[in-house]
Amino acid sequence: MLWRLFAPRSHLTGEQLLALVLALFIRHRLTAGQSSLLTQDLVNDIRARTPGWEAATGSKIAVTGQTAVAIDVSEKLGNALPVYLLIVVGLALILLLLIFRSIVVPVKAALEFLLSVGVSFGAVVAVYQRGWLGAVFNTGNATTPRSFLFYPSC
Repeated sequence: MLWRLFAPRSHLTGEQLLALVLALFIRHRLTAGQSSLLTQDLVNDIRARTPGWEAATGSKIAVTGQTAVAIDVSEKLGNALPVYLLIVVGLALILLLLIFRSIVVPVKAALEFLLSVGVSFGAVVAVYQRGWLGAVFNTGNATTPRSFLFYPSC
């Protein structure tokens, strides 16, 4: 019946139309949290199977939603962080070498900066991911911290 509705206006085959209808209506309700490792494994598994489904149906399949976008953003930020730190620490080191004309002070400052970054990331992981002092900071259940905040568009 669905084929009769779309057949006169469409160049899709029956299999492609079925894939389109399924793609429009398939939604997955997560039993684990959005930032759970199980959820990330599920998204990665679906993405790994997508080329086979695309070849079988002849259609383009995409995985999207807040969870998939958060995984992508976390991956991009994780890949960019070492380059960012290298540029910031390198430029600060060069600038401090030029200003102080010494090696000890700039190297000490660069190491202290890297130490402060490590401590701040460690504190975030301890409070939000491990749940330590969660009652003090009122963070609720321990979960993987988000690397990006989503703001609804108004």
